[in-house]
Amino acid sequence: MKTKKRIQKCKRYAKEFCDYVREDLIAKYPRMKYFITLQNPIVKCFVSKGCTDIDNFPQGVPPDTELTPSGKPIIDGEYVAEESAIYIYDVFECDPEELRRTIRHECIHFLLNQSGFPCDDTDEMFLCLAIAYDARPYGLLYDQDKYNEIMGMK
Repeated sequence: MKTKKRIQKCKRYAKEFCDYVREDLIAKYPRMKYFITLQNPIVKCFVSKGCTDIDNFPQGVPPDTELTPSGKPIIDGEYVAEESAIYIYDVFECDPEELRRTIRHECIHFLLNQSGFPCDDTDEMFLCLAIAYDARPYGLLYDQDKYNEIMGMK
């Protein structure tokens, strides 16, 4: 019972967050209604930590990522464009706020990709949205100059 309830909460949160981002962007930039997708992602939740191939990280393994003994990165979530789905891992062991940050992070990937915008962790539009919505913008850690520029530092 606990499993179904937590998974339903994750799915509901993803839908609500996507709706909120769309409404927020359209309120600030009315022309966005012509560009931003009206779809919501398929949300797939898993009890265990996700382990993925190193090839999924063109910039290298994200900083502070846990690794398996064989050196593969363990991740909290991922967006799979071919399925229009976000995968959320470790839904029961993860702190609820971290879980929400992961869902927001993956939903931003989804929204940008489905709308035809660049959506990699290091793309500026992704980073701006990840900062604005507290969605784990760890892509900034790859490029200190970009971090300083986005954060308004010299």
